[in-house]
Amino acid sequence: MRRHPLRILLAFEPPEGGVQAHVRRLAGGLVERGHDVDVITSRDQHMADVLTELGARVHALDLVPELANWGANLSAGREMARVMRERRPDVVHLHDAKAGVLGRVAAARVRAPAVYSPHSWVYRNQHLRHRRAAILRRGLTLNIERALVPLTEVILCISEDEAKAARGDLILGSARLRVVHYGIAPERAEPDRSLLELRAEGPLFGFMARLTDQKGLPVLMDALTALGRRGALPRVAIVGSGPEESLVRERIARERLHERVAHMPFEPPVWPKLAAFDALILPSLWEGLPIGLLEAMASSLPVVASAVHGIPEAVEDGVTGVLVAPGDPVALAAAIERLAGDPGLRERMGAAAHARFEEKFALDRMVNETEGVYREVLSGRADTRSRR
Repeated sequence: MRRHPLRILLAFEPPEGGVQAHVRRLAGGLVERGHDVDVITSRDQHMADVLTELGARVHALDLVPELANWGANLSAGREMARVMRERRPDVVHLHDAKAGVLGRVAAARVRAPAVYSPHSWVYRNQHLRHRRAAILRRGLTLNIERALVPLTEVILCISEDEAKAARGDLILGSARLRVVHYGIAPERAEPDRSLLELRAEGPLFGFMARLTDQKGLPVLMDALTALGRRGALPRVAIVGSGPEESLVRERIARERLHERVAHMPFEPPVWPKLAAFDALILPSLWEGLPIGLLEAMASSLPVVASAVHGIPEAVEDGVTGVLVAPGDPVALAAAIERLAGDPGLRERMGAAAHARFEEKFALDRMVNETEGVYREVLSGRADTRSRR
């Protein structure tokens, strides 16, 4: 029996990165299933055009990332409530911390049921940032999350690790928690020609992500430097832009790595670049569940990654890739060297990674399970039973 379509409102703030990629795929999948989808996001014309082309109705608001910008936040919260009042969604799904705070308050004002996806708890990451106010920020963000629990029908986590943190830190029972891993639809592509030129001989390892402190770039550069000094450095392409770009360029020049390591800005699409890699490196200090890692698995690439937060739920150590302790350049260098010297191991791990992707991270599964959470919320059962 065909289920009736829902009116669904999605909201997110960051115009780039994994959250927007997830919301874009989710919105498209929900529209394909016949649902009426609205999306609240920050003012980004490219993202608005993409979402509109997918069939969603876009509401661009002045959402700013700064938590302490009270005037802008109050104004944005009022605008979110106005959109919800006009659109009258059956369910509101809020993504990431900023939309999660403002959106849950707005949803409560209009009595719309709110589902919240944190996409990596902000309070868990504050101690890793080298700032004087890190401890205060961690306490503030944790207390805000606790205060908003009563306004939340379900916290929809992207990993079991994220749900475990909610149980412990938010003192939240399983009845209000669900886990739905990310899902993507891979695309076939010919290898990027500029990257193929780097593969003069031997394998090409790729790092492809925003160049931020989250991604462990000093650790990566320390590992590559150590490999270079002992003549074991494979070809490496660092693809991305961001605030740590100057660090990457400076380290390549200072350590004289330019013959083996190249940096280039990221330009979409991702699939030709992944098709040119033989393995992916992701030495993050914290993560929810990185979409770039899933894209690599879909492309049959083994992964060298940090064993942090949700990553071990995707990468099976020794089977689909190699996991190392976060912040450990010695272990990272050893893992890269191991894969670089064993093409048979890379091939076996890549095949296993693709099989694991198809089993656990397909787009249809993610959209179906997320829709199931919405319907469970609307049935009134979300607070009384748990699927897990």
